[in-house]
Amino acid sequence: MDLDSLDLDPNERILLVGLPPLAVIRRLAGRLENGIVVALGDGEQIYALRRELAGEENVLVTPGSAEDIPWKDEFFSIVIDARGPQAHSAAAGREMVRVLAAGGRLLRDGALILKPDPSPSA
Repeated sequence: MDLDSLDLDPNERILLVGLPPLAVIRRLAGRLENGIVVALGDGEQIYALRRELAGEENVLVTPGSAEDIPWKDEFFSIVIDARGPQAHSAAAGREMVRVLAAGGRLLRDGALILKPDPSPSA
């Protein structure tokens, strides 16, 4: 996953759906001055990542399913699907769009998908 070329604002709220390698999480978190990285996954890997990232102030590793993301609507400015194409489902896609803020970015299978800002009424 090459995220080094991703243009980040220091206040981004990033959701990683699935658990990428530790180095990816640290690189993203290091680029955020006031933002947060939330890694969502399941299994024993969550607990190992929590221990490894305990000193990072802007990282949260939490259990959860891509089909039922435990977060409020439109919270994240960037959602990155780190699970790979074999894990896709319509429910997961809907959930990722639900938690993505207007004007936010969804990265899935190397593609960048933008969630448009609603047009102001005239």
